[in-house]
Amino acid sequence: MTKDENNDFISEFDAIKVQPQSGDILMIQGESKSSKFLSAIQRPTYFKARSSHIALIHADFMCIDAMPKSGVRHVTLPDILPNDLSRFKIMRLKSLTSDDIQSLMSNLGYFLEQPYKISPSRAPAKNFSYCSELARKIYKMSKIKKTGIHNGIIISPADFDKLLDNSKEWEDITDQLMPYIDFCVKYGPIINNISKHFTTGFKLNKQRYLERKEYKRSVRKDDRLSPESKKKILDKIEKFENGLHHKFWDIDQMTK
Repeated sequence: MTKDENNDFISEFDAIKVQPQSGDILMIQGESKSSKFLSAIQRPTYFKARSSHIALIHADFMCIDAMPKSGVRHVTLPDILPNDLSRFKIMRLKSLTSDDIQSLMSNLGYFLEQPYKISPSRAPAKNFSYCSELARKIYKMSKIKKTGIHNGIIISPADFDKLLDNSKEWEDITDQLMPYIDFCVKYGPIINNISKHFTTGFKLNKQRYLERKEYKRSVRKDDRLSPESKKKILDKIEKFENGLHHKFWDIDQMTK
């Protein structure tokens, strides 16, 4: 691969006809006792409840989810898929436009490193996330219309099971994506290594935000600069940041 020579990984990947897109939702039936218990206790609210965890496709092999010990994080498809591939589904909103997909891609990284917490809230939580609430607020933040995702004070993985089972707006694309999933399982270690570049890029973007924040602070305090010069510099930085694809919740709070 490094030498750009013919290899099985590239040739098999190129042969895959259907691939995930940003915003696709993974509905996972965990295999642990706690996951099975979580699926069971949701059945009074939806008798066909299956899922114990929700994640979203960010781009290519990368997903984003919220977990108790890790908070909002990036995770690869090979790492998040259950060992039993009959225990997950992937759903997609049929009406998504290319602009919607771009908006979702930009916003999917916004809540990275947000702490995990389950707390009742109709409005998108500003300082915490749990898996199904994360999916809801990313779609809301991206201004995606007609999702059918409810605005109750608690949203559970079972609500997405219900949406897939009963809504005409969503479709089950699991079977279409199975060649892609099989590829991820086969080449898991290679994919995990490639994906490090993706996560490293996000960390670098965040570090650059912090550096610009500190620079703006120094500009405001610099008595050698005239008010006009300060405004010109700060306006230029703001214009640059407004054009960026990725922003971050905690840095936004710091700058307010």
